[in-house]
Amino acid sequence: MAGLQELTLGDNRLTGEIPAVLGELSELRRLALQRNELEVELPASLGNLAALERLHLQENNFRGPIPDRLGNLDDLVELSLRDNEFTGEIPASLGRLTLLLQLALQDNLLEGPVPASLGNLTALEHLWLNGNAGLTGALPLELGRLTELRTLDLRDTELCAPRDSAFQAWLEGIETRSGVWACPSPDQQLLEELFRATDGDDWTDNAGWLAARRLGDWYGVTTRSGTGHVSRLELGDNALRGEIPSSLGDLADVEVLRLHGNRLTGAIPPSLGNLAGLLELSLRDNGLTGSIPDSLGELTGLQQLALQGNRLQRDLARLAGRPDGTGAPSCSREWFDGSDSVVSGRSGRPRRAVAPREPDRGPVTLLPGRPDRTDATGAPTQRFLGRFAFVARRPDGPRAPLPPPESTDWAGSPMAR
Repeated sequence: MAGLQELTLGDNRLTGEIPAVLGELSELRRLALQRNELEVELPASLGNLAALERLHLQENNFRGPIPDRLGNLDDLVELSLRDNEFTGEIPASLGRLTLLLQLALQDNLLEGPVPASLGNLTALEHLWLNGNAGLTGALPLELGRLTELRTLDLRDTELCAPRDSAFQAWLEGIETRSGVWACPSPDQQLLEELFRATDGDDWTDNAGWLAARRLGDWYGVTTRSGTGHVSRLELGDNALRGEIPSSLGDLADVEVLRLHGNRLTGAIPPSLGNLAGLLELSLRDNGLTGSIPDSLGELTGLQQLALQGNRLQRDLARLAGRPDGTGAPSCSREWFDGSDSVVSGRSGRPRRAVAPREPDRGPVTLLPGRPDRTDATGAPTQRFLGRFAFVARRPDGPRAPLPPPESTDWAGSPMAR
């Protein structure tokens, strides 16, 4: 039988193990033993079948690791080991099978990451890894070299696709994709920390949290297309309870952060000043205490800041800059409203003035001053934070006393001029 080129014994209810002597069939081109009851580990001698082109061992009871020596089968074009009980990691040696067209490893007990060496299988057309719950981690970027791949199945695994733009473009070119999910963005861990810190199980609405793979499917979360980073986090009036975790300041791409109307306590984390792209921050109507962090003054793009309805304390002039105007943040439109907060350095009844939301007229600079000013166009420019009022001054012109805008006090009555 030394010259035997094909051995097909499928569907014969064969039992026992593959005899090691099969490894001596040096001319064998096809070995098909599918749908039998063979078991035990594969003999390493199969790696001696130098002429083998097709190896079909699916639907048996083989167990143990996939032999490294299968990587010696240089002429192999089809390798099917599916529906067995193989364990351990996918051997990196399979990356030497550069003529391989089909690799079927689904429905086993394989675990660990996908080896980067599979990126060498540049002729590969079909790759099935589904049904191996122990396979974890990000797919190696090297898989992006498999330009002939037409089928990729990752269902029922913990594998994910890197968010690298070139890799995502490669995925889009695969005709049949199943169970292919983008890897969690760095923001997912940050949101999980928020969930745990604020009794997420008891939120009014926590649909999708910790369950859905895409952050955009989590209630109150909006993500950017392409990157998957969080751009808006809107959990107002949602029964959040506890302290705001400082890690929330690592949501690098967030533009809108709304946590108002909850039962948040403790201090405002200074780390929120790291959110350089923040346009709106609403923490009103909670139970926040302590000082307003100086770091919030670094949010130069901030358009709305709502802190009323808390018990905050600080010298608010520092938040808007020094009295001479140096170091003051530039902004296009601000609403500092903390009229129900306790502010150090002032006494008396708090007043609130809400200016009409005029069209954006260009950058202005906040300075401490009187609440009865308008800019050179006649548009009201006062902004309030607690008992402090601020006058907006444009960088290219001095402050000038102009007629006061319509204002109301905290009770809604006209304020005394």
